[in-house]
Amino acid sequence: MTQLVINPPLADQLRALAEREKRPVDKVLADLLARYPSPLPDDELNQRLVASGVTLPLMDDSAPPPISPEEELALADEIGRAGPLSALIIEERNDSP
Repeated sequence: MTQLVINPPLADQLRALAEREKRPVDKVLADLLARYPSPLPDDELNQRLVASGVTLPLMDDSAPPPISPEEELALADEIGRAGPLSALIIEERNDSP
């Protein structure tokens, strides 16, 4: 998930609610968002959130997609065969432009 930034005093109210319910803040927030969907268009909702001090970082479309499960396994196998991790890191740094 991207980082959601909620500034005080709303952040303090969410933390207090989460403490009372003995649940993580993200779970409380997810439940609140599901319980109270907004009838506003996305643009207007975004403007109101920003005005309230709630912001999301911009999405970077140039960022590479996460690796696939197959790539993850191949990478884990390569790291396992490479021996000491420090040697692999040095080799990768030397091979990088």
